[in-house]
Amino acid sequence: MHFPRPSLLVLVAGIGWTAAGLASASLGACSGSSGNSTAGDTSGSSSTSGSTSSGAPTFTEVYTSILGPTCGDACHQPGAAGVEIGFLDMSSKSTAYQNLYNVAAMGTPDGCLGKGTRVVPGNVDESVLAEKIDPALFPSLNCGAIMPQGESNLPESQIEEVESWIAAGALNN
Repeated sequence: MHFPRPSLLVLVAGIGWTAAGLASASLGACSGSSGNSTAGDTSGSSSTSGSTSSGAPTFTEVYTSILGPTCGDACHQPGAAGVEIGFLDMSSKSTAYQNLYNVAAMGTPDGCLGKGTRVVPGNVDESVLAEKIDPALFPSLNCGAIMPQGESNLPESQIEEVESWIAAGALNN
């Protein structure tokens, strides 16, 4: 059983504290050129200038600072492995959102096909995207490779930024 990190606790108005865990998105073969650091590195910063009133990052922030440069500019563009194998195009912000939000994980049968939903709004534990980028959760997924493939893991701050966006409802803002 997975116990979420304390940093993933989210206050839900009128309900109290709820654990926001991680889960599933078929990111295919995403390698970045953004100089990613190791999973334990917390030196990466996450922008909060456009954060929502709940403090969660916007999709614009998540895409501009993480998904675009790490995935969309690398393997998740037309003709590249992330699209050809994982069927996940993230070459633009609008295309990435359309292919992530409430979309079933795709790819090959030995990859992520049939293994969940890429981004489940408000539910990090059920979002394949979160599991694909978080080394602590990846072993439970059994879905393709950890992302970005062939590169260092995302810094913890970037993982938390993506998870916060999902936990806050994965809005297209």
